[in-house]
Amino acid sequence: MNKLIFLLALALVFCQSEKSESSEVKQHQSVKETNIFKNLDKYHFCHRCGMAIEKSDKVFTVTRASRKPWYQCCPMCALMDIIESGNGNGNITAYCDKSGKKIQIDIADKQINKMVPESAVLLVGGSCPKNKIFHNNEYALGFINQNSWAKKEMLKPVAKVFAMLKNKKTAFERCKMCTTELKGHEITWFTIMAKGKKRMVACCGHCGLFMMYKLKDKAVRAVTPDFKTGRLIDAKQAFYVAGNDLVVCCIPSTITFEKKQDAIDFKKLHSGEILTFNDAMKNIDKIMKK
Repeated sequence: MNKLIFLLALALVFCQSEKSESSEVKQHQSVKETNIFKNLDKYHFCHRCGMAIEKSDKVFTVTRASRKPWYQCCPMCALMDIIESGNGNGNITAYCDKSGKKIQIDIADKQINKMVPESAVLLVGGSCPKNKIFHNNEYALGFINQNSWAKKEMLKPVAKVFAMLKNKKTAFERCKMCTTELKGHEITWFTIMAKGKKRMVACCGHCGLFMMYKLKDKAVRAVTPDFKTGRLIDAKQAFYVAGNDLVVCCIPSTITFEKKQDAIDFKKLHSGEILTFNDAMKNIDKIMKK
């Protein structure tokens, strides 16, 4: 119980730090609305991880040959989308999180072919809402000075991050969907056993549900901790409070419970919508077919 209280307190601190971010450029900011699934037309949804992005924001897009642009929530999802594509080709259009200036990254055969400007740099914040991209180091440092959660050691060259994401050993330490570092998210891990005895881990219920949707009948079994007790439960029998205001990882925030009454009690404090596994699959289907 003490561990759970600590984690809840930590999550509340995280939420407060998010609110201190600069509002100069709204790209990749947390969506505050809690009834997202009832207002799908107001949002784009990341093609990779399903994170909600307000349509008024400047967002990442990935364009591949003969395909319409796909929306992405952050630089990590955009890079992974191309890495896991059939031929590893694509063009990323992004906007500096400090100045709003356009950034273009062209990738061919899973190699960065061209980047404009060449000075662009990434801030790897540990989760999609905190992954940022900047026109150059000057803008990056300006952002860091205005946001207490951001640190200089989070700044990485685009090429270095791209190489890290392609490394299978490094990738195992990150969420299969959004590339968030799994360390520190143990209370929300979502583990899937797929056909061929393949084990895949997502950082939270949000990414886990999207991964289940994409795997479809290839997913044999999935377990995730009950948020109240920490005990592993069957993900298909769980109750999910989606779009709540306790953002512990991805957005829409999705918290998992074994008992419906625990989900109801949590909703009273943090709003959101209570979903069964089948409800969640139907909502994701609506999102992916928009």
